[in-house]
Amino acid sequence: MHRGYIKLWRKLTESNMYKNLNSKQRDILIQCLLMANHQENEWTWGKEIYKCVPGQFITSLDSLKDKCSKDVSVQSVRTSLLKLEQWHFLTNKSTKTGRLITICKWDTYQNVLTTTNKEPTKSQQRANKELTANKNDNNVKNEKKSCLKPEWLELVELLKSLILQNNPEANISKTYKIKWYDSVRLMIKYDKRTIEKIKTLITWSQKDTFWKTNILSMSKLRQQFDKLTLRERNEKPETKDTDDFDLIKAEAELRQTIKEQENEK
Repeated sequence: MHRGYIKLWRKLTESNMYKNLNSKQRDILIQCLLMANHQENEWTWGKEIYKCVPGQFITSLDSLKDKCSKDVSVQSVRTSLLKLEQWHFLTNKSTKTGRLITICKWDTYQNVLTTTNKEPTKSQQRANKELTANKNDNNVKNEKKSCLKPEWLELVELLKSLILQNNPEANISKTYKIKWYDSVRLMIKYDKRTIEKIKTLITWSQKDTFWKTNILSMSKLRQQFDKLTLRERNEKPETKDTDDFDLIKAEAELRQTIKEQENEK
């Protein structure tokens, strides 16, 4: 039975991600591409209606294992999903109806690069560009409604605003929001960082003379998180000691002044 096809670009084999995957993980990557919905899909579960946008699908570890080669285990699937998530290839979320997998760059892999055997006319090119833009806008809106958390987005916008405050001409990617948000998600979900600590390091790094020229994206903040934590922590005692010394010095001078006034009397 004919069920359509997907595009598998040769340049995938040249990516660092693909080169770092073993045969089982590559098998699972391909299966995820094959299982993803190419158009919106709705279904009911109990009394609720659920929706998948293009590039998403609902599955389970067992179901995904059954579609792969015989030497792939459930643990292999679990490990592979985690690794693919770390490479920003997909996101993995547990829901009431199963495991929601989202291919992060589905439009890039399947829609935006669509070609035909015949060269399109200028009018067709314009129409295709408009159609692609509309699809991308809808997908972003759907993703925001279902996935994005306001408190995580606040961290993204905080870093952006402080970077621009230091350098109004800073070159920030147009797709920064999705990429930086994903770094925040990985920090909180897998690195076990707290929102408060991330916010503290964002603010501190953009005040530090050295780090404000190096932390220019959320992925860089994640990469240097432990170093930033140590530097920020080590500075606090130094500031406190300096403040204490100044206070002691001021008190000593005050006592000396009072003593001199009493001697004059």
